[in-house]
Order: sequence, then structure tokens, then C-alpha cells
Amino acid sequence: MATKIKIICLLLFLSIGLYGQVERASRWTLLSDTTLQSLSGINGVITPKLIGGTTTTSDLWLQTTNNTGATGADMHFQVGNNGATEAMTILNNGFMGIGAPSPNHLLTIGTPETPLGTTAKMGVYNAGGSFMIFRDITNDVENVFGTGTTPNNHGWLGTISNHPLNFRTYNTVWITITELGNLGLGTTTPYAQYSQVGAIPIWYATDSDVNLSRTSLATATDTSAIKIDASVAQPTITVKNTTGNGFALSTVAAGGASFDGGLAVVGTTGLQSTVTMSGELRLNSNFNILNKAQTAHIPFATRNVAGSEAVFDLSNVGTLTTSGNLGLGVTTFPTTLAKGLTIANGTAPTVKANSASLYVV
Repeated sequence: MATKIKIICLLLFLSIGLYGQVERASRWTLLSDTTLQSLSGINGVITPKLIGGTTTTSDLWLQTTNNTGATGADMHFQVGNNGATEAMTILNNGFMGIGAPSPNHLLTIGTPETPLGTTAKMGVYNAGGSFMIFRDITNDVENVFGTGTTPNNHGWLGTISNHPLNFRTYNTVWITITELGNLGLGTTTPYAQYSQVGAIPIWYATDSDVNLSRTSLATATDTSAIKIDASVAQPTITVKNTTGNGFALSTVAAGGASFDGGLAVVGTTGLQSTVTMSGELRLNSNFNILNKAQTAHIPFATRNVAGSEAVFDLSNVGTLTTSGNLGLGVTTFPTTLAKGLTIANGTAPTVKANSASLYVV
């Protein structure tokens, strides 16, 4: 009987001692792996590792309490001198914090503040710029998402490496910003500061629902429907094709517009509408007016009224030579004259005092 009492006391003593050792993780090394396995059911504590099971599918369970617990039964991972630094925390509600003892998201990185978006599942906090970096180490492509302070406080998304930024929907790239800053809509290789490729038109919605497409421009009841402002004195609109050819339309600082690139009218119908000009027409090079139709003519009128007010009419029976001679009613006349006016027989000329030369045949 005495022997049984001694054995019971010994087992009780060992149980109390083992419980104290397990509660103090810093003293786990005092217990052998064999003792823990045989007495407490723990598969292994091997300094400085905590090992789950001996099979390839054995799980490791970490539990804060045993058959009890309430809000506040959190799990803390401490490092440093005597655990002075709390590196990671898992709260009772499942929120995890890295460098955040009081996480307020499912994953919180850095000491949090009250966020503007309370439904966020992840938060990254920092005193200053805060970034998340994604990098393809094989192709050296690096993308950054976060907030910045230079040149102004802003949120930003983009690449750090020399690569473009693509925007996808339905796994298709629709918008591309190249490493040079060109913006492409419907193309991954924009060749200008803004390039649009494809059959989808550009819609500019106003109260009058103006539709601006490549082939037509609807009449706007609101004259301010189409407006381009710029911070420079002479903003320019450039239109180019895939080979880089095109034209540029820019404003003039004093008012008006400058057109660079030439105007070509292609087709048999020609230019059907009226071109109205206000002010002077100044030429920096030769200016040719040509009508190739045999019976056509070129009238010059004082006002934009067809017919009755034409004061000068060039037809295929009149000739203006390259030497400057002008023939009215004739197609051949002396070409040896320096400059002069040739009028057909039967025409009564009027000569002014400042006329240079007059020849009547």
C-alpha cells in the first residue's frame, strides 16, 4: 500500500512539473523529446523547433486556450531581447498584424490608423510613402502600388522598371501607357501621346448628346461641346497614320490657327463646300490655282455671291503666261514682251495712267 501511494505521488509530481515546463516555452529544452511524447502527447519539441508529426501529412496545431477562452485570447509572436518586439499578432477574430499589435484588417502591415475605407480586407500603413512591390525577377519587370509624397501627395500605380503599364478587362488589354508616356486605347503600341485604334468611336456626351466618331461630327446645339484647353500658348492637335505621316493643327498665340501637313482632296466630287476666309491670305511659296476641266472657269468676285458680281473671270480662252503676259480672248500672243496686257480685236480697252504696257492686236 505504501508503495502504491509513493507511485501515485511521484506521478502527480511529474504531472505538475511537466505542466509548468510546457507553460514556459523558454524552458521546453529542459524536457526531452521522448518525455514530451510519452507524457503529454506532443509529437516533438526540438530546440529551437516546434515540430508537428512524424508523417508527411501531419498537421501542427497552435491553440491559445484549452476548452475555454473569450475575446482577447490572442496569439502573439515575440522576438528580440526577452521577447521585447512583437513581430506578429493574431487576434481572436482572425485579424493578423505584421508589425501591428492591434490589426484592424484581415492582414495589417504597419501600425494602423482608422482607414477611410472600413471594408478593406488588407491595410498597409507607413509614416510617408507606402508601397507594395510586385516583381518578375526573370524579366526584371517591377510594378508598384501604393501612395507617394513626391512631387505631391498622391496615390499611385505604375512600373518602376522600363516597361509599359497595361489595363485589362476580360483578360484583354484595352489601355496601354508606354514607358515614354504615350497613351494607347485599343493598342499596345501607341505611336503618339494619344493613340486610338479600332472600330470603337469616341463618345463625347453633353446635354445635346454629341457623338464624335472618326467619320462624322454631329452638329452641336451647345457651342462649348467641343473644347480643348492647354496650358501652353499654342496647343497642337496631331493626327498621324501608322507610318508617321499626317498633319498638325495648332493655334496661333495672337489668334487663329496654323495648319501643317498639306490639304489633299481625293475623288471625283472634289471639294463641294464653301471655304470662307476672313483676313489676309499670306503665301510663303508658289500658289497655284488650277481647274483642269475644259469648259470650266475660275471667277473672282467682290463678294460671295455667284454670278452677277464677278469682276474677273478666267476661262480656257484666256491665257496667263509664265512670263507674266495676260491674254484675254486669245491663247497665243507675243511672249517676247517683258510684261503686258494683250486684248483681242474689237475690244475697247481702258488705259489708266499707272498702266505699265498696253498692246492691242
